[in-house]
Amino acid sequence: MMWQLVLTLGLLAADPTGATQATGDTPGSIPQLHRKAEMNYLVRDWDQAVELYGRLSDLNPTVGLYWYRLGEALLRSKQYEQAIAPLKKAEELGSFQSTPPRMAHRGEVACLLATAFAALGEQEEARRWTRTALDQGLRDITKLRSAEFAELLEDPAFCKLVWQTDTQNLSRDEGYRHDLRFAVHELKRVHFSPFRATSEADIDAAVAKLEAEIPDLSEDEILTRFVAIISLFGDGHTRLQTATPQLPVRLFRFPEGLFVLGATSEHADLVGARILRINNCAAEVALARAESILPRENPMMPLWLSPSVLQSITMLRGLGIAPAEGAVGLQIEDASGQQRTVQLVAPDKPPWRGNLTYAVAGRDDSPPEYLRHLDKTMWHEVLPDGKTMYCQLNGIGHGTKTFQKYFEALFEEIEKGEIERLVLDMRFNGGGNTFLNPPLIEGLIRSEKFREPGNLFVITGRSTFSAAINTVGELERRTTAILVGEPPSSPPNFVGESVGVPLPCTGWEISISDLSWQTSFPMDYRVWISPTIYAPPTAETFRAHRDPALEAIFDYVRLNASPAG
Repeated sequence: MMWQLVLTLGLLAADPTGATQATGDTPGSIPQLHRKAEMNYLVRDWDQAVELYGRLSDLNPTVGLYWYRLGEALLRSKQYEQAIAPLKKAEELGSFQSTPPRMAHRGEVACLLATAFAALGEQEEARRWTRTALDQGLRDITKLRSAEFAELLEDPAFCKLVWQTDTQNLSRDEGYRHDLRFAVHELKRVHFSPFRATSEADIDAAVAKLEAEIPDLSEDEILTRFVAIISLFGDGHTRLQTATPQLPVRLFRFPEGLFVLGATSEHADLVGARILRINNCAAEVALARAESILPRENPMMPLWLSPSVLQSITMLRGLGIAPAEGAVGLQIEDASGQQRTVQLVAPDKPPWRGNLTYAVAGRDDSPPEYLRHLDKTMWHEVLPDGKTMYCQLNGIGHGTKTFQKYFEALFEEIEKGEIERLVLDMRFNGGGNTFLNPPLIEGLIRSEKFREPGNLFVITGRSTFSAAINTVGELERRTTAILVGEPPSSPPNFVGESVGVPLPCTGWEISISDLSWQTSFPMDYRVWISPTIYAPPTAETFRAHRDPALEAIFDYVRLNASPAG
């Protein structure tokens, strides 16, 4: 085939006439050929992928993704020498496709080149491309320890480079120290901007201090200090991920203090209670300790995250708020005004927002809409006025087809009915996949019902984060949406992503932000996307089963109604 001749000669320009003669392909056949090639790539039919991406790279040598997938398919079929030229071309051009999104992240192409050279026994080239992959921020360092690197992994210097370490016989303290050093090494290497919040010297000083104190600390204290060091990198996506025992309640910070927002059925009587003390620690002091180990992208982030810290029994112990063993004592003032102390332990089934009750103790009516179905990613209903569709979107996920079908059905229902306005509630939307949001954004733009201000409202809050912020930013720019509620927990342009890095000794995992999301304008330096109508939550309205955001929306509608309306 033509692509084989190209690789043999080291030439990376196409000859469309030759390709057409050899295969019958024409430039107009590229989209169909692309779809077929992608299908074979996704099912790992490497032989077919080699043929199809070879033909594509002949027809259009300007697309880096074609060269990348051709090179990878050749490598996976163990044609290492033939893989090198297309991979070098991919490195030169970059490998990204926007519709549908397909990409090779930074360091991936260099890693494949290192793999190919290692398999061929060309150690110096393998080392060079290994260093390139690491310098570019390759997400998964373990890819540089695959079977092709067996010979190189006999060299202690190469093992040190790729952190290939025998951790089986490390002591407790050395195991913690190893994971701490490895975590910080990867954070510095992979993070998009590792020292934007804290200087490298200050990070290193915190690491050295923890290393020295590990022998005198419990596991809970070590984990908590670990979390504090990771927070020095300054963003909410960069964090430590591990399962810890949780209290059977969900806490929330209102202006009036720290309250129980939700609880398991066994502790439903606590919903609406204000937390006065946790064991012997005043709630305000406990919140301050929680904030001390958290990142702060803007002032909303500690309001959002600090209650989560205090829900973790491990963190409570690590912060010196709870005893090393036994129940956690909460001194509360319940919704009826009575003060008492309750002892809580972790339930057998980990509490999740979807399996808690949010009905304030002592009330006979239902909680407001935003607390009724937190077990669902997306749901909707027509409000009692018959003209308002309420849709709660608690995540940007569940796959492209599900997301698209849901919003197609929602917009069809809106167009057919008497609906005049849509309220899109994203106050508890922690994100997901930004690439999934076009059915929502484009559906709103197409609908004639949402072209005038006052027909589309978007509720945001402190828990609006990540892909949800990207989505809100698009809605702010591209639609007539009126934003309501309180600001989200990070800026419209932010450092994010969740690259998981397992730690071998502890079994913990760190998440690292390696992308800069610029979904707003480059000169957008706001600390958050401000709501047009500021309607923050309060304990008073929560205890009364009221929603200040929805109330503010209907107040706006009333004040702006036409005389005929």
